Amino acid sequence: MRSRMVTALMLGLVIASGEQLKAECGSNPRHIIIDNSNVNLQVNDTLNLVAHGGLGGGCDIINWPTPTPIPGHFNNTFAQPSATAYWGDGQSTALNIATDGTFTGSHKYTQAVAPGTALKIVLTGYAWNTQRQWSERVTNNCDSPGINGAPWNPPTQCEAHPATIAVYPAQPPSSATPAQRITRTKVAVGALAIALQDLAPASGMKMTVSSPTRLLRVGDSSAAPPVAPGNPVVVVIPGGKSSFNFDVDATKVRTAGTYRIDISSAGKTVTVDVTVH
Repeated sequence: MRSRMVTALMLGLVIASGEQLKAECGSNPRHIIIDNSNVNLQVNDTLNLVAHGGLGGGCDIINWPTPTPIPGHFNNTFAQPSATAYWGDGQSTALNIATDGTFTGSHKYTQAVAPGTALKIVLTGYAWNTQRQWSERVTNNCDSPGINGAPWNPPTQCEAHPATIAVYPAQPPSSATPAQRITRTKVAVGALAIALQDLAPASGMKMTVSSPTRLLRVGDSSAAPPVAPGNPVVVVIPGGKSSFNFDVDATKVRTAGTYRIDISSAGKTVTVDVTVH
């Protein structure tokens, strides 16, 4: 009986001997945490994913990653960690794995993905203690299988950190109008109003703005971080808004007159002539 109890404790199981005893060695919850757990993007955006996780449960000989590996025992070659990202659009790729348990990878979305779609990472590898070795499969959702191809038992051996992805199609601009007086050699804050036909989704909606003369530049001083005036420049109509006012930088304009600005998205361009005083 003592031998069975020791083995169970080392494996991080819950055992019963009159009362249930929670094991200490190897019983720490496995987990994978994606740094940005609710991602909203636009088609053709790239997600640069960073996540953290590990195997082993806390104090097994092969416990990856660990700040205090047991000399002569810990070796990533033994643990053989492998991580895969399932991006939510039917694609999956292997992630880069650092020795501190950081996973990184990137993926460009070429199609829309419905809001609430699961973003999933699967980590597999092996763990050891003085009694035996076993395989582990850890996901950020803690779905099965877990240890040795079986469900997590108890479920508390894995701590779930769900993540979602939404990717929205581009919307064309519907109109652009001057909203403030524009004076040569100065910056007019909020002087160009760009409108959509519908509300911008949670990702916001990107617009490419340019001026053929290259004298006028557009930016967004209210953004975080601010969008420096440029020509061309990509600005974003914030999520939940159907229009937004952007800054017009006329510091390079020395002659009053009419100047053209083009706004493009989703294959459509609208043009507005603005007067610089």
